[in-house]
Amino acid sequence: MILSVLVSTTLVELQNDELSLDVVNQANQKTIYLDNNGNPLVHSYMGQWNSMPIPLVEFPSFLIEALLFSEDKNFYSHGGIDWKAKIRATFNNLFRLGLYQGGSTISEQAVRTLIKKRKTVWNRWIQMWQATILEGKYTKDEILSFYINQVPFASHRRGFVEAAHLYFNRSIETLSKTEMLALATIVKSPSRLDIRKGNRIEKSINRLASRMKIKVPPLGKVTTSKGSVRKLVNPLPFIDLVKGNKIDNLKFLKTTMNIKIQSLSEAILKSTLEKLKTKGASHGALMVVDHQKGDVLAVVSHNGSKNGYGYNTTLIPRQPGSTLKPFLYTLAFEKGSNPGDLIDDSPLESNISGGLHQITNYSRNYYGKLTLREALGNSLNIPAVKLVREVGEENFFEKLVDSGISLSKDVNFYGEGLALGNMEVSLTDMVSSWTCVVNRGVCKDLRFYEDQLVEQDKRVFQRFAADMTLDILSDSNAREKEFGSTSFSHQVGFKTGTSTDYRDSWAFVFNSKYLIGVWIGNLDGSPMDEVTGAKGALRVGSTLIEKKLLNEFTGKFKLDPILVRRSICVPRENGCEEKEELAKVGDLPKPIGKTVSNKWKITPMSDVLHLAVDPRIPRDLQIIKFRAEGEGALSTTWFLNDAKLETTDELAFKLRKGKFELKAINELTGKNKNIEIFIH
Repeated sequence: MILSVLVSTTLVELQNDELSLDVVNQANQKTIYLDNNGNPLVHSYMGQWNSMPIPLVEFPSFLIEALLFSEDKNFYSHGGIDWKAKIRATFNNLFRLGLYQGGSTISEQAVRTLIKKRKTVWNRWIQMWQATILEGKYTKDEILSFYINQVPFASHRRGFVEAAHLYFNRSIETLSKTEMLALATIVKSPSRLDIRKGNRIEKSINRLASRMKIKVPPLGKVTTSKGSVRKLVNPLPFIDLVKGNKIDNLKFLKTTMNIKIQSLSEAILKSTLEKLKTKGASHGALMVVDHQKGDVLAVVSHNGSKNGYGYNTTLIPRQPGSTLKPFLYTLAFEKGSNPGDLIDDSPLESNISGGLHQITNYSRNYYGKLTLREALGNSLNIPAVKLVREVGEENFFEKLVDSGISLSKDVNFYGEGLALGNMEVSLTDMVSSWTCVVNRGVCKDLRFYEDQLVEQDKRVFQRFAADMTLDILSDSNAREKEFGSTSFSHQVGFKTGTSTDYRDSWAFVFNSKYLIGVWIGNLDGSPMDEVTGAKGALRVGSTLIEKKLLNEFTGKFKLDPILVRRSICVPRENGCEEKEELAKVGDLPKPIGKTVSNKWKITPMSDVLHLAVDPRIPRDLQIIKFRAEGEGALSTTWFLNDAKLETTDELAFKLRKGKFELKAINELTGKNKNIEIFIH
């Protein structure tokens, strides 16, 4: 009767638990992200299972031998229960009047790892029979592989690979035989035999070695690790961008991240922000790209107290300031200009986003006649606005869009402000677009992981034009007027940007292989205390580009074969300054003022103007000048609210409150232009 009840109860109990080693695989469906060398970006030990099990054949054979000697010498010969070991353990426990041995097999321990239950006689009885069921479903190697990868150790570690890092701070294949014996011993009672707490287990090691009939040296001093998470870098911003691309449901995903470059980038950006804290700079973002391949090597998002809110600062749109000027100059070079051509840096008014603005350079200095090399190298605003008039706002707008800059409004909204970066763009988009320049005119789609489907390379700028721009941006002499002396250990180019009221500090720093994009500012848009692109973001980029990892295998920038260096004369106050300058074979130097398009147009170039009367300035001095340029400029007739004014190429309009409609008609060609003016 008792036996019948025991059997029936046991059978019922056995049906309640599902024995499946597949639960581990199901629990590990979460993608494990690896760096470009195959190392995990972050490894958490707080999960239920070891998320990165390795095949049984990759474990040292000596470790497997030691484990079997220690835990289950007859593993490959029994059917889940080792009756001889059970009987021997029972007699030893009776003789010693205690519970010193259990005689459990590895299969039984695998069951306990799979199904957590209290340590009672009844549960041990059930688990014993469950071990036989497990052996009927899986091979010996499958059970042993599960056990050696998932058996629990201290500090939430599972499996011998994680235990090797925990107790010896090394990978398992580097352990000595003594250290492997230690692991095979510790697994019996991880809490009691934790060598991190100073517990010595030499006797246990020697007993196991004696059973194996080998001799090993003493364990000696060990260096252990601490904590529940082994964190190499902060991969979350990078992974965020990976997830933004279409990926398959993979167990492991090898990314393009370079751990060493990522770590350096994090440290340098953090250190710089700490120094700029007194200047009101709180947040920053950084990306490093191999611009020849398009591989993203590092992504850093430093958000200070806002880190916990999931912001990825590389995706936040901000005003890029002057960092788009290289795109403008490259377009001008495509259209026939040369770095040695002259442009006039003198006071200028411009229509930007429907308003009339006085354009000034950052330093408030005006330099007069300059070469385009000097104008771009010193990031001067006035020449940039004049240049966008030369190449055409529409042409520049289209070139920015082709380069990947997302512009939500039409060209008339931005106007000439395109040259000064009056839109909002994220760092990720900016870095992607900058590859079009630094990769000699060819845009590279950013790649975040292996086998990522990317767009085919697209040539946006002609190679000679991009090479001219790169030559200027890497010329330390070209930027002396505004930036002073700047030098690097190898050929490096850079471009900085600063938005209105010092809200954004930008820098793009590059050599022949790598591109670094940096943004510094505040996520709430508050201004900083005169933190320019040069004083903020450039510090980060220039420090990083000088690290050995980023300059060891780089060379000088190449030049298109159709480019030559020739001697030119640059007019100065004291006469002519001779310089060597780039140009296409056969081109002659020419002043920018002589290359104005013959197309008739009205400046400011806008269909709508919103202006305001300034009460601090006498009314007679508040004047807007409208100019006609191109064919038939002198034959332009002006009308205000349908009333004819005069026929001339320039009209001075005094500001007064109200709504007005200004019309210009080209009497020679019949073309006309209407402008709505709102004055408040």
